[in-house]
Amino acid sequence: MNEHTKNVVNKIKENKYVKKTKKGLGSLIFSRAGLFAFMILFQIFILISLYRYLGINQYYLFGGSSILSFIMMMVILNIDDMNPYMKLSWSLFIFVAPTFAIIAFWMAYFKIGYRREHKRVIDLEVESRIYHQRSLTHKELMATKDKRFINLSTYLKNIGGFSTYKSTTSQYFKLGDHMFEAMIEDIKNAKDYIFMEFFILDYGYMWGTILELLVEKVNQGVEVRLLIDGSNLITRLHSNFEEEMEEFGIKFRVFSKMYPIVSTYLNNRDHRKVMVVDGKVGYTGGINLADEYINRYERFGHWKDCGLRVEGEAVESLTVLFLTMWNAAKKDEVIEDFGPYLEYVKAQEEDGYYIPFADNPTDDERLCKNIYLDMVNNARDYVYAMTPYLIVDDEIISALQSAAKKGVDVRLGIPHIPDKKVAFTLAKNHYAELLKYGVKIYEYTPGFVHSKTWLADGEIGVVGTINLDYRALYQNFECGVLVYMSKSLVTIKEDFDEFFEVSKLVTDEDVINMKTSTKIVGKLLKPFAPLM
Repeated sequence: MNEHTKNVVNKIKENKYVKKTKKGLGSLIFSRAGLFAFMILFQIFILISLYRYLGINQYYLFGGSSILSFIMMMVILNIDDMNPYMKLSWSLFIFVAPTFAIIAFWMAYFKIGYRREHKRVIDLEVESRIYHQRSLTHKELMATKDKRFINLSTYLKNIGGFSTYKSTTSQYFKLGDHMFEAMIEDIKNAKDYIFMEFFILDYGYMWGTILELLVEKVNQGVEVRLLIDGSNLITRLHSNFEEEMEEFGIKFRVFSKMYPIVSTYLNNRDHRKVMVVDGKVGYTGGINLADEYINRYERFGHWKDCGLRVEGEAVESLTVLFLTMWNAAKKDEVIEDFGPYLEYVKAQEEDGYYIPFADNPTDDERLCKNIYLDMVNNARDYVYAMTPYLIVDDEIISALQSAAKKGVDVRLGIPHIPDKKVAFTLAKNHYAELLKYGVKIYEYTPGFVHSKTWLADGEIGVVGTINLDYRALYQNFECGVLVYMSKSLVTIKEDFDEFFEVSKLVTDEDVINMKTSTKIVGKLLKPFAPLM
């Protein structure tokens, strides 16, 4: 074994067996708590500086601050293309800390540092529509005789250009543990290319095992591309990670690099999870590349996550979604031809209908939210959902309530052990208003739920990356696969039944006995929820 080979082997072992996730200053700065602390300190610093060093009277300071805050709130309230709840949150934010909040608002509104990148995504999504080639015709859709599905398919085609496929099969995974095993096998069988796009990548057994195989495949002549969200470079990965990937022969890009304070949680993150092998097999779901997602490492009890493997023509759309973000992540580069990566898609056994889709937060269409609302509003017998977070606006709350009022069995599966206490407190804030009208809430007693799986009437389902919170529905790049009349829906139904069996049904008594502090904090935080 030569020196270069030894070096590669050692680095792979470090990725696999030595967990070195960053937990220092960088993680603090880029956390919500860090941002809030900085906001308060910055505001105090500005006021003290103006008072002590410039001699400005305190009454003028507070008076001027109040006038400026009022003007800004009027400006925000008159912005037409902003969600009402975002308007309220920003207005209160400015009231609490005007100096910092006003700067933060204009940076977020004008997407300072990211405008070109986001415009590139929009342009690419429009241009990439030509590659969604195998969509079923309206006549073929009409054969389903299901107006609900036909309308939803038409909406996704007209708004996002997303195709409906039939020559496709799928496999639903109840746990990340199981999906990981399938991913490994498909990577081993790769002949031409492997595309991977993930929100989180962290050192450990999962990533190390995959990396080892990717390097092996690169040496066999397989093209490997890895795209991750920029938050990883600050909070998890070593500074030389990009250089390591280049040394391994893996093509590597970062979407939206983050910069201290300036971009912290104000920009749009790439929350998508996509893996494509040879254009034949594709994956999506809630699973990221870190050990907790496969229960190799315990963080919040048992980690419940789910995913979907599709094989056949529908993989075409997943390939296009990846290549769109891949090309968007590199500025000032000629957009490549997607065609060579789509030629491997062949018709497979037909098992239902599939629509891979994605949401772009930089446009005005809340596509993911509309899909969820459509499923709730058109459910006849039941609608089930698993989500790690329940931080939603009145429109979704009203839809859930209305469905329950009509006699639809509405059930929400959420964690019993949360990953974020603030988010869990906000979720509990919705308990009373949902239970009042018959919505059932189940807390997963074994641990944490990270799955984003929906099912309505056993006929239509969604498996993807979309949480029930403002970030997923309004601010992040998300994706998923809408599944209609597939055998996988039977497995999804079984998964929900098993989930409810081991979960605790929240009762009115639980709400009454909820800690007073939880209720108060939930009420206080609710107006700021869209910014969390």
